[in-house]
Order: sequence, then structure tokens, then C-alpha cells
Amino acid sequence: MDLDEVYEARYRMYKANQILDEDMMIFMMYASYIGSLKRISYYKYVHKRGFDVRALADACVLVYMFGFAYQLEFEKYLNRKEVKTAINKTRYPVWTKMGLVGANTKDLSKYGNEFSNYMDSLENELVTA
Repeated sequence: MDLDEVYEARYRMYKANQILDEDMMIFMMYASYIGSLKRISYYKYVHKRGFDVRALADACVLVYMFGFAYQLEFEKYLNRKEVKTAINKTRYPVWTKMGLVGANTKDLSKYGNEFSNYMDSLENELVTA
């Protein structure tokens, strides 16, 4: 993901005071990337090593909120058809949404556990194969 491209798309969005269709997928790809970092971090550190999920949530706030990765201005657009469609085109739509605007600890735990169980099942299949 080219971070300059994300920043330019954000600037165009602020300037136009709306989400531009040509920039929608840039934001979704970036949000999907952030979501993948969150789910892999959950699996590796919370699930496998027993870290407190609140530590991961706090780290996400510090890194993504204060690093301007979250696109909080999207919250008001999440129920729009075109935004839902763009989010649903990604591999893990729930995680893309979390990468876009963040999530509470309850949702992070819920979806993190689901993903961890899936990863464990893959690991178990490799062992028995």
C-alpha cells in the first residue's frame, strides 16, 4: 500500500467534502491491510501468547488512531450502499471495517477468537495430513 496515495485520497475527500468513487478502493485496500495486521496480532499475541486483549486494543488506538490510519470520517458513510459494497469485496469484511474505523474490545475478542479457531483448525489439518 502506497501511503502517499492514501494521504492524497484523504486530501481529495476533505477537499470535495465527500468520498470520491475513485478513492473508495484505496481506502478499502488500506483498511483491509490494517485489519489484517490486527487479526494477525490477535492470533500471535493474544491467542498464542496470552496477552491481554486490552493491551492490543490500546496499542491499536496508539498506533492507528494517533497515526491517522483510521478513517473515522467514514463512520457516517458506513451504511451507504457503495461503502458496504466496497467493504464486502474484501476477503475479511469485518476486519476491513475494523481497519477503517476501529472496533471495541468486545468485537476485537469475538472476531479474533473466530479467526484464531480457524487458524488452529488449519494447523491441526497440517499435523494430521
